[in-house]
Amino acid sequence: MFHSVGKGLRVYSDWSADFFDDLIGFSKSFSKEHFNSVSLWTPSILSPENYERAGYDLSFGPKGNVVLSNNNPVGHHCPTGCYNVYSMLKGNTVHSDIGYTLVNKCLRGETDSTHLLNFSVFESVHIGTYEYCIQTLSKACNLQTQLLDYFELEWRLERTHDQFFGQDAEKKARAQKFAGSKLELQVLVYGKWVAVTSYNLLGATMLSRFDISGAECSCCWGWGLERIVDLLAPTGKKLSNFKYKNTSKSVYLDCLKKDTGWHVVDGLETWVSERDISTFTSNCTMQEYGFTIIETVEELERNKEAISLGISDLHAELKPSWPQVWDYEDAKERILSGACLVCNIVKGRAIQFHWYWFRKFTVKDHDWNRVFWIPNYMSYGANWWCNPKFRNHKEVISTFYDNMMLYLKLKGITIDLAIVDGWNKKAIGIGKKYGYRGSDWFEKYET
Repeated sequence: MFHSVGKGLRVYSDWSADFFDDLIGFSKSFSKEHFNSVSLWTPSILSPENYERAGYDLSFGPKGNVVLSNNNPVGHHCPTGCYNVYSMLKGNTVHSDIGYTLVNKCLRGETDSTHLLNFSVFESVHIGTYEYCIQTLSKACNLQTQLLDYFELEWRLERTHDQFFGQDAEKKARAQKFAGSKLELQVLVYGKWVAVTSYNLLGATMLSRFDISGAECSCCWGWGLERIVDLLAPTGKKLSNFKYKNTSKSVYLDCLKKDTGWHVVDGLETWVSERDISTFTSNCTMQEYGFTIIETVEELERNKEAISLGISDLHAELKPSWPQVWDYEDAKERILSGACLVCNIVKGRAIQFHWYWFRKFTVKDHDWNRVFWIPNYMSYGANWWCNPKFRNHKEVISTFYDNMMLYLKLKGITIDLAIVDGWNKKAIGIGKKYGYRGSDWFEKYET
């Protein structure tokens, strides 16, 4: 399969060499198809200026050997491939989300049983918005974990950190691992977990070092080529028979958030959850704080004044940031389609709202038009709101939640479904407090 030609140096031949070509072509095609990435051909040496800008030695120690000519430094062997991309864009402005793919020969002075002296990497480097980088890493992680499943290899995804160097090494490592900016995909090899790739969310760090403007974030993913070829090629399976499943479920975000139920839907981080209410009990009477159920247009009209006042408060708070927030006419349309509005009405004014849908419904948030068909023992709840004047009244909110669950149980519902925007940490925290847990129902019931 390979010939050792020195410590940490290998020559691959025949079918194993062909597998390199297949894997590189496969990975480049995926990145181009899904991220519109541009293919690069890069040098294996960095200029002294760009190597210094990258800050490699300051973080990791002198692993990237200097290249001398007549005893004068003329460059440094690349310790990683992505530095070439930042060097290429140095001092420039990025005008849109963009990706680049490259194959680089790298050198690091850290040879051991799992590290070659001279090794190859395939890298896909991406620059743009934070959302673009998250979507990229999520989809790349889905691809690579699915590929490992196809080759029947046991894997795990771990938060980890680089092997930093110097007096701040431990501090940097803790910060990187806590932030989750580096995740590592590892394969079990003879009882030992060995990394085959990493997912690096670099924020603005490298953009700042190379004076790249117009973007807020960069990230990269790829393969340690010799390591992965050593694992995949001997199985005899063909890459051409692998079929990628395009899914919004995010293995990457589940690991990053130390959670389950995370999806990337049209580029947006989304937490998908459900709550089992089959054993729910409460001492509430469904009358506290004017708890009101609106299932028909007639019931809506009877409470029109109170609900309209509540909607005016809702719009005053949310319409500037959410122009599509529902109004009274939307409420009519929703109820006619089978949805239910529950609210608290205090002194003639609605102070809390929540919507429920049953069986077939359409989610239109974020300009989506996603249609779902759920079993008759499930409900989907959304658009919860509480007047800010009452948000510190814990009993108002807790009894509202309890009464909603009692209402659902009366309708024969045992599972309540929810979707929360990933940025809305407070809503996610409240959901978890009330028993919602990560779920994969989003794709399961979408029609």
